[in-house]
Amino acid sequence: MQKAWEQKDHTLIKRIARNSLDEFHLTSNNLALNYGAIACGLYHRLTKVNLLEIDEQNALNKELSEITVWGQENISLFFNTIQLLSPKMIFQISAQLIENLDFAKQAGSDTFYFATTTLFEVVIALLISNNSAYAANILRQLNHFDFPQRETMLIIGRKFLNSLIDWQEPQNEQSILKIIDFLLDMGLTMQAKNFLQVYKTVRKVKN
Repeated sequence: MQKAWEQKDHTLIKRIARNSLDEFHLTSNNLALNYGAIACGLYHRLTKVNLLEIDEQNALNKELSEITVWGQENISLFFNTIQLLSPKMIFQISAQLIENLDFAKQAGSDTFYFATTTLFEVVIALLISNNSAYAANILRQLNHFDFPQRETMLIIGRKFLNSLIDWQEPQNEQSILKIIDFLLDMGLTMQAKNFLQVYKTVRKVKN
């Protein structure tokens, strides 16, 4: 699948996805479901088409919503399938991940960072899909966590998302632009561009 993704071969990725999901339906093997779902996630990135059927989404939601020990493999599965699931499913899985975020912290800084940035992506996805209530709920829960001072991007990222939530009512963009300007001043041009793109996308949805 990696080679197909590197070559942006959406036809091969679609075939991999369907073969894996067909195997899941025959065997009820979650590994086949997960592999197929990740392939569907890659296909969606290329085509914006969701190949994951409703019953398959439900099966994936059930699996992820029951995880209590989140490792990087589980987090990666969720990260790669956010765009395939309904807002309600995304919220349910996120709540489970947040509930066990302390364990992810104990598993190591890399795992905690990956889990947190995945939840950031969830908030962004929910805002873009105009599900602000879910997004705000997840962010409120994330606000209770203390980030180590060395995790500058987690601190800035959370502040940016809080500014996005606050911006919607009333629509005051100054705090958002200040964060982007700060990133530019720090020489973090790519991150500043990413934040600006997120803001423009959310603003377009709201306007």
